[in-house]
Amino acid sequence: MKTVPPNVELLALAEALESVMPRWVILPQTSRLTSTAWDGDARSTTGSTLIDMSSVFGSPSNVDAVLLRVAVRDSGSSGTHCYIRFDNAAPGGTSSAVNCPSVNDKWADQQLTVPTNSDGDIYFDCVASGAGTLDVYVYVHGYHLR
Repeated sequence: MKTVPPNVELLALAEALESVMPRWVILPQTSRLTSTAWDGDARSTTGSTLIDMSSVFGSPSNVDAVLLRVAVRDSGSSGTHCYIRFDNAAPGGTSSAVNCPSVNDKWADQQLTVPTNSDGDIYFDCVASGAGTLDVYVYVHGYHLR
């Protein structure tokens, strides 16, 4: 069998890209970061609120983005646009969001990549159909180190 020598130009390009491309540290399945504050607790409409990721989820403080899995449902979402949004500052129209289906108590579940602030923290806001009607689960599947 003939051995083909590696293409030196491609190896140099790969090394150059590796030095400038972000590296995601994906946590193994058994080590996903969870929090009792985000394990399905019912929420009401909430304005922009800080989540201290290192104290709430145990993530390192030197992260500049987190990979989240978020699941939401609302018991009155058939009549109200219910959602939760995340961002590195007060969430707005361009923030990462998970919208509830327009069917009461039906789950919506998706992964989001959310940038963090300089402390490695994120903000959320949410709209619920009533008091304590928006159930939210958040899992940290990974993060990007600075």
